This record gives sequence, C-alpha cells and structure tokens, in this order.
Amino acid sequence: MEKLVLGLVIFLGGHLALRLTGLREKVEAKIGKMPFKGLFALVALVGFVLLIMGYAAYRPTAHDLYTAPSWGKYANYLLTLVSIILFLASYMAGKIKATLVHPQLAGVKAWALGHLLANGDAASVILFGSFLAWAIVTRILYGKATRENVAWNRRDEGAIAFGILVWVAIGYKLHPILFGASAF
Repeated sequence: MEKLVLGLVIFLGGHLALRLTGLREKVEAKIGKMPFKGLFALVALVGFVLLIMGYAAYRPTAHDLYTAPSWGKYANYLLTLVSIILFLASYMAGKIKATLVHPQLAGVKAWALGHLLANGDAASVILFGSFLAWAIVTRILYGKATRENVAWNRRDEGAIAFGILVWVAIGYKLHPILFGASAF
C-alpha cells in the first residue's frame, strides 16, 4: 500500500502543488518552459509507475469496503468510454471542449467514478477515490471558466470516433497487459 500512496502523492500532489503554489511559473522562469515540462513529465511518470505498481501489489490482499452493485461494471464501461472521449476532446477545438472548458478533468471524474462503481476493494477506493477527489478540487481551483460559443464540428466527431477505438483497444489489449485482467 505504501507504493500506491507514495505514487498518488507524487502524481496528484505534484499536479496540485503546481496549481496552489505558483511553483510552475518560478521554475519555468529559471530553466525554461520545455525543460520544465520535461522535468515535470519525468516526476509525474515516476509517480504514475509507483501508483500502478502499488495498486497491483495491494489489490490482491485488499479487503472489500463495499460490494459493488451488479450494474457497476456496465456503468464503468459507459463512463470509461465517456472519459476517453472527453480526454481526447481536450486536444481538439470543438463544441465538447468549449462547453466543458476542462474536459480532461471531467474525463478523470467519469473514469474514477466508473471504477468506484465497479470495484469496492480498499485498493480501488484509495486509487480511484483519490483521482476523483483530485479532479473535483482541481476543477474548483480553476474557478469559473469562460465558455466559447463553438458549433459542433468534425473535431467533436473525431474525438468520439477515435475515443471509441481507443476505448476498445484499452479494454481488450492494454488493460490486460497493464492490469492483468480484461476490462470487458
């Protein structure tokens, strides 16, 4: 469990610390924007690897905190699909991005909630509950955002189409490799 918590502190804490402290601007001013991005990506990657390793090690022995509802896995299928579409839409200037302003955070919330509905063990609650709480707090910290009036366009359709393909690839191929179990 220690690796899981350490990974969460490094990954989520690092993201949150940049938002709260203004550290990003200070470090960028000293070393430059691209070196900062590289350094931060490395730190985030270390945290991400630790949390995956910690989750994989802790989950087999983690006690159930609640019994997931029978429909939880189906809700997870839908919410993870939505999360991938939202994540991709954050890189495409379409109606989805303009409406949500921070679609990646909305995607993290959907992903985390879906997994909490499908898994009631302590390891899952710690991992996905932490991501859900982080995404909620981060969205609040961003404050009220200005929404642009953008029409639905091909970028939105691309995010949906590509999102479905990525969702299938993750569910059938990557999830078993990374986590030892098919998502479907």
